[in-house]
Amino acid sequence: MIEHKYLDLLKEFNTDKNPHTNRTLFNHLIRTYNILEKWDNTKEICLAGLFHSIYGTRVYKISSIDFSKRKYIESIIGKRAEELVYLFCVTDRREDGNLIEKNQIILKDIIHNKEIHISKNDLYALIEIEFANVLEQSVHLNTNEKWILNFKDKFNKTKNYISIKSYKDLEKFLINILPK
Repeated sequence: MIEHKYLDLLKEFNTDKNPHTNRTLFNHLIRTYNILEKWDNTKEICLAGLFHSIYGTRVYKISSIDFSKRKYIESIIGKRAEELVYLFCVTDRREDGNLIEKNQIILKDIIHNKEIHISKNDLYALIEIEFANVLEQSVHLNTNEKWILNFKDKFNKTKNYISIKSYKDLEKFLINILPK
């Protein structure tokens, strides 16, 4: 169950008015949180999923709140959750699966044009949030064969680093969308 203070905060930023794949961003964020919670993720990761695109992302260009409010967000959802939200919003995560085996994880901040060094645990959390994000909106996406193959490739590279429940849900998802 999501605490009212978090839902109120999302509404304060008009996520209930911002569109997202044929509904509101508010609905998408809540459903992403619910998936992460169902997968038994920590509260920090679930909260990061609840706020994962409030600053806008490479794909979702609508910013519900400015980066100057990061400390305010942190004071409500916590330092690690806000840091994951920030990383989710400012980095290009298409290559996350290729970073798993590296000793030092460096992501490219595409907003501020700089490198960000993160821990493997943060990378694993971002991958889990990304999978929940995609799974939640999958019925609203126009997927083609290239998208499906890229998704399958990322899943195969990261499946040993995600939660067991996410692994099972994503495996079912892939079985349903792969051409027969």
